[in-house]
Formats: sequence, C-alpha cells, structure tokens
Amino acid sequence: MSEEEDKRTRDRKDSTRIRFRVYGDGRRLSESPQFRWYSAPEEMDVDISGVETVRVEAVNEGGERVSAVSANLADLRLEKEEPSPSLEWPEN
Repeated sequence: MSEEEDKRTRDRKDSTRIRFRVYGDGRRLSESPQFRWYSAPEEMDVDISGVETVRVEAVNEGGERVSAVSANLADLRLEKEEPSPSLEWPEN
C-alpha cells in the first residue's frame, strides 16, 4: 500500500461514525451511542414486549459516505425473559 493510500485509509477510519437504532413496529425504541472505527462493542438492552416486527438500522454519521457501508452485528441476539416463578410456602 502506498503512503497516499495508507493516509486515505487512516482518514476514512478517523471520519467513520455510525449509530444503531432499534425500531419496533415502526417506532424507535432505542439508539446506541455513536461508534467510531475503533470503538469497543457495547450491549443494548431493548424491551420489545408486544412488538411484532423488529428492525435494527445502522446509520452512517461519518463524513465520507463510503467509509461505513457495513456494520458488525456479530453478537446480535434476541432473548425472551421468562417470568420469575412465584414461591409459595405451605402454612404449618
């Protein structure tokens, strides 16, 4: 890689800014903080109770529109929380 190509790559990485939004039935439920190229991953906990359709959107907020054409959602998961069982004690 030439020095000029290397500088362009660094500039793209430095200008990369992306945010994740979670929608439920067309209504925005949550939004992540802004991520940069080297940002650490963060967990989002979003209540989707009663929602039929979930959409996760990656929004490019960087300067160059080609710098964040994809996003990594490698650990994306949906989890269903079961209600806590009630404890009943027999009376003596």
